[in-house]
Amino acid sequence: MSFETGLVTYLKAHAGLTALVGQRVYPDLMPPGTSGNCVTWQVVGGRELHLANYVEPTLLLKSWSHGDGGRLSTIAIDHQIREALEAYHGEMGGIHVRVMTDRGPDNYEPDTGWRSRLRYVRPLYRES
Repeated sequence: MSFETGLVTYLKAHAGLTALVGQRVYPDLMPPGTSGNCVTWQVVGGRELHLANYVEPTLLLKSWSHGDGGRLSTIAIDHQIREALEAYHGEMGGIHVRVMTDRGPDNYEPDTGWRSRLRYVRPLYRES
């Protein structure tokens, strides 16, 4: 299993996050017609540490909310992502990983009514 698959499985199993977004954790973009709170993720770069095949990618996880909850829903989703991942040290998809995160900016899209908050995620793991 890849790290990315393990990450998505891990996030979808985190009780605090699933209480807010259910199983709506999507790669890259929300699917057309998405109407509930969700999380999107993508790998945007990183570094390969050539010592013992370690990699440290940079991922962007974005919390999305729409409608009544607005900004407070987006903040709550981001808080659960941080709770799930900040200083995590363990297995994800059979890969031993250590994770650090940093908060990014908030965004509001007036044309669609969607709000988002970005979180930078930096896992460190060994590729097989």
